[in-house]
Amino acid sequence: MRSTIQVQDFAQGFGTLPSGQALARKYSELAVGGPGSLSTLLQAHIAIASSLADTFTEMGRNYESTESEAAQRITPK
Repeated sequence: MRSTIQVQDFAQGFGTLPSGQALARKYSELAVGGPGSLSTLLQAHIAIASSLADTFTEMGRNYESTESEAAQRITPK
């Protein structure tokens, strides 16, 4: 599902002037650079969403188990 973003994907189309190359480099760093880059933030969001999905799945299992136990306790014998 996830794919690796390559710097060269963003470093094109700014021409051959040094200012264009510097701009391409800056945009590439914002896309796939350090801790504040888009790729880092997206990976963090994916991890959080996956954790939430796991939590809700486990909550559903626990609810079903608790519901079954409670139903057995209150059912007349």
